[in-house]
Amino acid sequence: MQTAAQHPIPVILELGGKDAMLILADANLERASHAALYGAFSNSGQVCMSLERIYVDRRCHDVFLQALVDKLATLQPASGLDGDYGPLCTEAQYIRLQRQYEDAIAQGAMASGPLIRTGNFIQPVVLWNVTPQMRIMQEESFGPIVAVMAFDDTQQAVDLINDCQYGLNGSIFSRNIALANALARQLELGNWAINDVIKNAGHAGLPFGGVKHSGFGRYRGAEGLRQFSRTVSGLSNHSSLAQEPNWFPYHSERYALFKAHIDFVYGPGHFLLRMCRHWRALIFFRDYAKPDLKQIWHNLIQSLPWKQDY
Repeated sequence: MQTAAQHPIPVILELGGKDAMLILADANLERASHAALYGAFSNSGQVCMSLERIYVDRRCHDVFLQALVDKLATLQPASGLDGDYGPLCTEAQYIRLQRQYEDAIAQGAMASGPLIRTGNFIQPVVLWNVTPQMRIMQEESFGPIVAVMAFDDTQQAVDLINDCQYGLNGSIFSRNIALANALARQLELGNWAINDVIKNAGHAGLPFGGVKHSGFGRYRGAEGLRQFSRTVSGLSNHSSLAQEPNWFPYHSERYALFKAHIDFVYGPGHFLLRMCRHWRALIFFRDYAKPDLKQIWHNLIQSLPWKQDY
């Protein structure tokens, strides 16, 4: 952005996120757990929209968590075209994950297993008993690790999701679509999905981008096309008049006529009252009207009792 600003060149910044999933008590937990598994560990969590925080209604927290951990055990590292997740791209990412994992464990979090590394492959991990202050809940992970946290009411869940420097994408799982929509509109995010994950980014017809530290601007969709183009506006005046009413000369009487004309068009009172109140302004502006309006104004003014002044 600094480099572009020197020229200047317009920019769109998509800076990643700390995407959250909100699971309500009435959600289809089997679908939600499958979605969480895919959302968190697709491409080993190295997706800008990777699911990194899961907030679950306390009434179904244990059932959901068990379902997620059970499904986690079925994931296999990729070998050729077979397998579910691949390696990390950089050493720096592993160091980041290690710090987040150790910080969470040191503060009392539970884990599905240790952070096992085999070459560049990291065995996926689910954390729970986490708190909002842990690094795992605030820093972008961008790797195969996800944290699960219980909530007691939906307002608390919304506040927890919004209490983050990132705001790229999120998802809500519930059978009550109307309620999910209402909650989604309270989230400080650039994109959201109900009963689905990650799919937003693959929809070419929808604008995509973030808020807060997730960046600004949109790509894809009509908004994206506008952002990647230069909008040009043009105006053609077909008037044969020698000048416009707002051109020089300026003087107090002309200023007063302008004010009167504005009041005639937009002011209070019945149309006839406004017309009688500002007939001098009508006379002044008659030459600037379109031909059909000019005739109407002429007829109106001729009908006034003081038409001899006209």
